[in-house]
Amino acid sequence: MRASSLSIALVLSAFIAAPITAGDDVAKAKRSHREELLQRFDADGNGKLDAKERAAMRAAKWADLKLSNPKQFALIDTNTDGAVSDVEAKTWKDAQLIERDQRQKQLHPEAFAQADANSDGKLDRSERKALKTAVKAEKAEQKTLMDTNRDGKVDRKERRDYSARLRSENP
Repeated sequence: MRASSLSIALVLSAFIAAPITAGDDVAKAKRSHREELLQRFDADGNGKLDAKERAAMRAAKWADLKLSNPKQFALIDTNTDGAVSDVEAKTWKDAQLIERDQRQKQLHPEAFAQADANSDGKLDRSERKALKTAVKAEKAEQKTLMDTNRDGKVDRKERRDYSARLRSENP
C-alpha cells in the first residue's frame, strides 16, 4: 500500500509540475525545429541532409554544448580532446536512455512492467514506444479526472482539488 501511494505521489508531482501542452503545439515546434536545422545545414539545398551535412550538424551541436554547458561537455568528452567522437556520443546517449528508463520505472511502475516485454529491466526501442503510449493514456485519463468542468483545460484549482482528492483516498 505504501509503495502504491508513493508511485501515485510521484506520478502526480510530475504531472502537476509539467504544463499541459496540446499535442499540435508540440508537433508544430518539432516541425519548426527540423525546418530550422534543414535550412541551416542543407548546404546543397536539396531538402535533405546527407552524411556530410549531418556530420556538420552534429559538430555544431557539440560546439554549442561546449560553449553553453562546459561541465556537461566535459562529462561526454571522455578522452578530453575537445571534440565528441561517435563512440563518446553513443556511450553518453546509452547512459541517458538507462537513466530515463530508471525514472520511468519509478514514475510508472505498472506501465513499465507491461512495456518491458522480456522482463530484463531495460527497454529497447519498441518497448519504449509501448511505454510512451501507456503513459500518454495514463496522463489523458488523469487529465479527464482532473478536468471537472469539462472545458478541456486543467486549471490550478482543478489540480489542487485532484491532489487533495488523491491524498484523502490514499492517506
